[in-house]
Amino acid sequence: MPEAHLRCQARRGLFDEEMIVTIPIVTTGNADKEAECYAWSDSVRLDTPLRGDEKVEATLRVGILHGQGREVAVVLPQEMFHGSNVAMVRTENLVGSK
Repeated sequence: MPEAHLRCQARRGLFDEEMIVTIPIVTTGNADKEAECYAWSDSVRLDTPLRGDEKVEATLRVGILHGQGREVAVVLPQEMFHGSNVAMVRTENLVGSK
């Protein structure tokens, strides 16, 4: 599966190797929304070091399922808080791909 990095914001999770990431998703009604999921630190690249409980800009490694125009279905490393590990995102929020 091809991979890319999704722009996100990250903050500390409950465990040392865990983070909570906020990702930009597209809803079924084509609206932009934010969702959160846990992610292990090896799947997150921080733009700046974490500072306390503050969110910092980051990217999250995701798998690319398929795309349609400006939106792409991605597989997240872990489920979002509402229970799925697949999300639709805008291609403009992806950085690089393999």
